[in-house]
Formats: sequence, structure tokens, C-alpha cells
Amino acid sequence: MSRLWEFRLSGTGGQGIIKAAVLLAQAALYDGYDATQSQVYGPESRGGSSKGEVVIDHHEILYPKVVKPNFLLCLSQQAYDKFAKDITNDGILLVDQHFCKVDDKVPAGVK
Repeated sequence: MSRLWEFRLSGTGGQGIIKAAVLLAQAALYDGYDATQSQVYGPESRGGSSKGEVVIDHHEILYPKVVKPNFLLCLSQQAYDKFAKDITNDGILLVDQHFCKVDDKVPAGVK
């Protein structure tokens, strides 16, 4: 049985979002899983929006992008506002409470 994990790490430039996504994908590969990693960041080197996505599965990954994340990390309010609605109902949401105000965008059942 397949257990597909889709991770979306988001925040602003300079927070290590891209590096964390690369390390997560490498760790999965070293542990024998299939993994893909993609990244998006704004033109600003510091302070622009940043997103890293990782897909991990026991089996071959047929689509390399995150569709519905099981795990969502938001380190900025902008990231939370944009991505909170996308997380699965049984997903895990991790936010920096100093920068993110959690509201009703999150589906019921999210931890």
C-alpha cells in the first residue's frame, strides 16, 4: 500500500525554506524512498515569497508537484493566507505563531 506524502514549506526569502525542502528530499532518497523536490521564490533575495515542495512515496512518483499537501509549514502570514486552504483534512499544519494568525481557512481535522 502506498503512503504518499506531499510537503509544502512556505515563507519568505532568507528563512531556509528552499534548503529545508532540498534536505528533506535528499533524506527521503537516502532512506530508500522516491522523492521529488521543486521550488519557487520571488525575485528578491531576502524578504520575497518562497516555497519549496517535496513529494515522497514508496513507489514511483508519477506527478512531481504537490497537489494537496499532507504537511504544510507557513513561516509568514502571506504564505498562510495563500496555502492554508490547500492542506488535506487529516494533514499537519506548522506555523510560526509570531508571524501567522490562524483562522478558519484550515479544514477541520488538521492537526
